Amino acid sequence: MCSQFTADTWPGGSTIFVDHMLNCPLRRVGFALASVLFVVALRPAAQNATATGPAGFPLYGPDNVVVAADGIVFVTDTDHVSHHRILKLSPQGKIVTEWHLFAPGTNKSNGPEGITLDSAGNIYVADQSSNQVLKLSQDGKVLFHIGGGAKESAIFHDLGHVAVDGSGHIFVSEGGANRIQEFSGDGRLINSWTRAKGSRIDQFLMPESIVVDKAGNLYVEDWGNRRIVKLSSSGETLLSFGSKGSAPGQFMNSAGLAIDAQDNIYVPDTALHRIQMFSPTGALLLTISNPAGGSLFLEGPSGIAVDKDGNLHAPDGKAIVKLSPRGKLLARWQ
Repeated sequence: MCSQFTADTWPGGSTIFVDHMLNCPLRRVGFALASVLFVVALRPAAQNATATGPAGFPLYGPDNVVVAADGIVFVTDTDHVSHHRILKLSPQGKIVTEWHLFAPGTNKSNGPEGITLDSAGNIYVADQSSNQVLKLSQDGKVLFHIGGGAKESAIFHDLGHVAVDGSGHIFVSEGGANRIQEFSGDGRLINSWTRAKGSRIDQFLMPESIVVDKAGNLYVEDWGNRRIVKLSSSGETLLSFGSKGSAPGQFMNSAGLAIDAQDNIYVPDTALHRIQMFSPTGALLLTISNPAGGSLFLEGPSGIAVDKDGNLHAPDGKAIVKLSPRGKLLARWQ
């Protein structure tokens, strides 16, 4: 049991409380009622190094996140150079386990990028280091991969994000190639939609995050055009919404997509420090942003996920924030 606490300052300004008998660190996490800040004990920072970074807290740079039906949170945590891992967190933000599956690199296009789950709870992650999409079991075992080499049936160019529909089909975005590819559940190529580079409704300019609704329609973050494009299951454009700017419904630096049980779409914006929620037809329903004089988001949000209760999880610099459906800060994990 921890006792005899003293306070010290953690890098980045957070407060760490240390038990001098057992060295039990308590991370400061930012959820508050009125003016009371609650401090939650998370797993102590482990010092054992691996080939792709040390274990435990602090985080390297959480990038993308997805939440399972039981509340377990999976995070791609990477500096996009040499430190890469997937974290499996409890609903309270404690590290359950972590998987160092990715080769270290020497440039800013390495490590895990997009992450998603299928209906059985398997994990899919786009690995820019190996140019593969990996399918993982709940215990981190690699079940199979798509892409990765000249002899593979799928060769990716600027691998980005991944989504899985209700039938188990896998959708992969490639920003530099302006392409979305669809694969069967066992990795066979079914469809490939490549569009010319541009701003017309039938063009893309770096498609990034993708999600699939219950009807099988795709929503694509057309990042370069600062818009969201809705496609049918056959690749036909159904609608688009958004444009470049800071007004309601616009985007300056969109950074992911999430979809809830009602098929509402959530778009985080790193530059504007806000999350916008849209109806399936593109109507703006809600904006969550930093309050006047407040700091809900310090550097992000740089990704987004929605759990079964409608709570939001968003990477924010080297932390993950958990928000209520209306944007109340519930926790900050770091």
